[in-house]
Amino acid sequence: MTMNADGGSSTPTPVLATVVSVPTAVGDIESHHQKVAVITPVAYANDIDEDAGKGLGIAVFVLLLVGMIFNFINPAVSFVCLIATFVISSILTCGCCCAGEYRMKPNVKKFAKYTLVSLSLMVIVQLSGVIGALAAISKTGKMSSIAADGAGIGIVIAVGLGAVFYIMALIFSALFTWGRGWGAQQPIGAMVV
Repeated sequence: MTMNADGGSSTPTPVLATVVSVPTAVGDIESHHQKVAVITPVAYANDIDEDAGKGLGIAVFVLLLVGMIFNFINPAVSFVCLIATFVISSILTCGCCCAGEYRMKPNVKKFAKYTLVSLSLMVIVQLSGVIGALAAISKTGKMSSIAADGAGIGIVIAVGLGAVFYIMALIFSALFTWGRGWGAQQPIGAMVV
């Protein structure tokens, strides 16, 4: 048994290869074919845990859902849920802490990464909307009607894009948790039923 780069173990598979000898002289152009066992580490399907990170995925989905609901009732609760979601998604994406031992399929790990990216884009868009609204206020603290119209349109766009990114994060967290077979590559010749 050998250890893979990700810490999982795999059984080495012998591969047959043809070895051709290098000619030592001009007249010696003859090759010798012999079978040699070459050991290569291969990741097997049984090294992948189908339920790895599912509990954390449920936590991310529930936190996003609670954060979305409380966004209109109590924004402080929504902010706490957002921070917790960032932390859990980061743990799943980088494989640190408790997620270091998870052996997930590449498509499942991508769903965690997409959740984190969607949340990051949402925060960036919302912060730019707030900064734009604050910039529209003049030095006197009053806003002209032209600046108010421009700031209002900017805020609507920022809130709309933020909601789209939030919903995308919710969808990706649901795919991470319950849609693990979706987007996975099928082996060549596999029958899809």
